[in-house]
Amino acid sequence: MREIVKLTASVAHLAAALFGACACAGSQQAEIQRGQVAPYTVTVGVAALATIPEEGLTISVVAVKDDRCPVEVQCVWAGHAAVTLQVSKAGAADEIKIGTPAPASMKLPSEATYGSYRFSLLSLEPSKSLSKPAIQSAYRATVQVSKL
Repeated sequence: MREIVKLTASVAHLAAALFGACACAGSQQAEIQRGQVAPYTVTVGVAALATIPEEGLTISVVAVKDDRCPVEVQCVWAGHAAVTLQVSKAGAADEIKIGTPAPASMKLPSEATYGSYRFSLLSLEPSKSLSKPAIQSAYRATVQVSKL
């Protein structure tokens, strides 16, 4: 049993080292891999704050609109999810919307820019479910941040 506890602690330390810093707001966490160069990949929950220290850029998820097809249903189209982010650098903040891919004719948010950065939504968890609807605070968005 001691070996399992030691192994679990070692795995936890390794995971912390691999996934870098964690900024917490309440029980929410934001993750960014330290030492990255652009493009950056950031995973952040609603009301959490992620910082890209190399850029002096902070990102938080303000709201999620999830109109994706539920996992229990077979849909013709995957649907669309949009995430409202608050981004700031050097004290100047703005809100932007990014979303999952959609046909251009639908005019739904996909990528957005802020200053010299482009933001894209890589994934949104949890998946939409009819049997287990997610509350706003449960969402975690994985966002790619690229320099223009």
